[in-house]
Amino acid sequence: MKFKKVLIIITAILILIGIGITIYYIVAWAGAKKIDPIVITTTQTTTQKEENYEMRSEDYRSDLMTRNPGKTITDYTVKEVVAVALDTLNKCKQFSSDTQGEAKSFGITQKIVGKRVVKDDLSYTTSLSSGLLKTCYDAFFDETDVKYRKTNTVNDLVPVYDDSKTETITYEEFISRYGSLPTDAITYVINSKTYLADPTMEKLTDGNYKIKMDLNPAGDMAPFWFKRSVATNGSSDYEPEFSRIHIEITINSDFRILSYYTEETYKVYSIIAATADTKYTEVFTYDNVDFPEEIKQKYLK
Repeated sequence: MKFKKVLIIITAILILIGIGITIYYIVAWAGAKKIDPIVITTTQTTTQKEENYEMRSEDYRSDLMTRNPGKTITDYTVKEVVAVALDTLNKCKQFSSDTQGEAKSFGITQKIVGKRVVKDDLSYTTSLSSGLLKTCYDAFFDETDVKYRKTNTVNDLVPVYDDSKTETITYEEFISRYGSLPTDAITYVINSKTYLADPTMEKLTDGNYKIKMDLNPAGDMAPFWFKRSVATNGSSDYEPEFSRIHIEITINSDFRILSYYTEETYKVYSIIAATADTKYTEVFTYDNVDFPEEIKQKYLK
């Protein structure tokens, strides 16, 4: 008799747990929707990066403006300064950047590390996230295609790849997965439609300028391209829901971007639905640009 009561209690508990899990998924996944596909019909290479950018719908690309050599920063509005700075980086033939930051969800911290290198008609990018979940990818772009590899094995922020699983993919396939190329100035869409308010700019004591902005987080606005990277890194087919995007761009008097500082809040649908708060900084270098030694040995021998 006692055993029967225990069995009934255990069964009731399991049923309640099952109901709770069901309710959680119904509520947490209520707004989930499949990420919209990208259709890119033109094959592009790094030597055609401006055409690659221009072929995208005007709604989904940042405003760019060619610098007038006779004007200084103070001759432009802040939005124009941003457009000139993005255009300057978009056209830059050689630069490298390093990204460091963190993402927090459920009190757990994920380390974020990234790098990109652009050198003439070749480019490279990598992004690593390490914590409770570990993932990393890198991609090398030559004039015709992309050598891409991904791993979930990361030891002390060092990825361990199985080179036999390296894929050769097209530029279009990479954009569909990650939203942009390493040659793009920024993955977020920054234009007149995506600003929540006018950006502000201040001159720093070192003579550089800092621009602060908050962008519209709707899926078809600022994160239209970047949301693909978040979904791919989370092994999800569902569109992440952004609720906050804050960016600070530091530039010099020649409109050269020195760094991005970004804060984001978004909900990602993967194994579970989770909200993440991220903070990271990308710092740019324009001198002595070179690829990591491993990449040179692997692709440039």
